[in-house]
Amino acid sequence: MKTIVERIYENSLKYPERIAVICEDEQITYGEIWDKALKLSGYLKENGISKGDKLIAQGVYSVWYVVACYAAHLCGAVFVPVDKNASDEALDNIRGALDASCIIAKQHMDTVRCSILYSELEGICQKAVAPGYSFPDMELCADIMFATGTTGTPKGVVLTHKNISVTALTRVHELDIRPDNIGITFVPLNHVAPMRELYLNGYNGSTMIFLDGILKVKKMFQYIEKYGVTSIYVPPSGITVINQFSSKGLAVFADQIDYVYTASSSMNEPQQVYMRQSLPKSRLYFSYGTSENGTVSLHRYHRDMKDITWGGRPCEGVSVR
Repeated sequence: MKTIVERIYENSLKYPERIAVICEDEQITYGEIWDKALKLSGYLKENGISKGDKLIAQGVYSVWYVVACYAAHLCGAVFVPVDKNASDEALDNIRGALDASCIIAKQHMDTVRCSILYSELEGICQKAVAPGYSFPDMELCADIMFATGTTGTPKGVVLTHKNISVTALTRVHELDIRPDNIGITFVPLNHVAPMRELYLNGYNGSTMIFLDGILKVKKMFQYIEKYGVTSIYVPPSGITVINQFSSKGLAVFADQIDYVYTASSSMNEPQQVYMRQSLPKSRLYFSYGTSENGTVSLHRYHRDMKDITWGGRPCEGVSVR
């Protein structure tokens, strides 16, 4: 097993021209994402960011957000995604709670050692020289994800490189994701679900598309057609929105969509029925899991149609009691 960022490196050699990520109307190849992440990691090191330091990043819809993530991993820092609209006060509270050393945001902060604007990243990478590199240890903390879960109070969930790699591998294996998969979602980038979509497609050498906002149903359909999307991550609330705001819905792409993956909250019977009717040829999954543990079980409701109330079968390597 390898870290996600090591797989990005390998995929940059194997598929240098393949699109790795599309954020709204920006896109970046595997070759570009590795080159920029490596150069940015060198810049971070020059500015005192090293193993264990916390790097806060606003979850803006830009390929530079992804570059920042892998650059943080490369220099041994901990990536901390936060809401793209987080206020200065909220950012400073998180900085204080984590004793963060770096922030990449839409505005400068004077309270951190290294404050970088997203608008500065392209210039930084154009001037930087790619440094030597080594990949992080599996047991090193990779990310801290702020999740509310069932408590309603934000908590920082610590995820190691092993955790995010195992979760990606589990999904790739359990869902039998194709190397040429093209995925899409519209969940905010600071949430754990889109980060997992980013990592599993990065590990797999496939393409991930991020759209800003659950109400961009029309744009999502345009992107599904334009890029030949083959997989969708959608929370149950998103299924309801698609059904309400589109007359033809997903049925137009019944011959194109390989699978749809749903998680984050319970899925009711009308939502499952709608998906089965819209995509009778697709593989349809509902997942139970946690921010801490990743995917625990999968309900394959395209074939397990007798009982919609259960959490599915445990994934490989998962013990349940």
